[in-house]
Amino acid sequence: MYIECWGNYIPDIYGVAKALLLAQDTDDAAAAAWKDRMLAMRDGCRAAIDALHSDGTLAQEWKPQKATDALWTMLSVQNWENLTSECGWSNRQYVNGMKILAKRTFVEDPGQVPNRFS
Repeated sequence: MYIECWGNYIPDIYGVAKALLLAQDTDDAAAAAWKDRMLAMRDGCRAAIDALHSDGTLAQEWKPQKATDALWTMLSVQNWENLTSECGWSNRQYVNGMKILAKRTFVEDPGQVPNRFS
């Protein structure tokens, strides 16, 4: 659910996110704003991973902190931009692909995972 909400939110904030990304090296306020938003997004990733860990379904090879790091990186605006702008994925393909990737990566027994994300 978190991935779907975040992935569908990125197109709404992309213009502002891109502006902050471009300005953050020379503008302290932009850097602070971007950092604040990414810390909030990371908290969402942490909550998702902590839920897996709490119910015993976090894949054994992952510690919660490292899994949070990896999920946060996977869901970055920059990765969304690469996949949608550079690779031509639709937003739907992005959301479905990230859900499949996250489930296969972080869930001990992913069960029925779709084989494609078109």
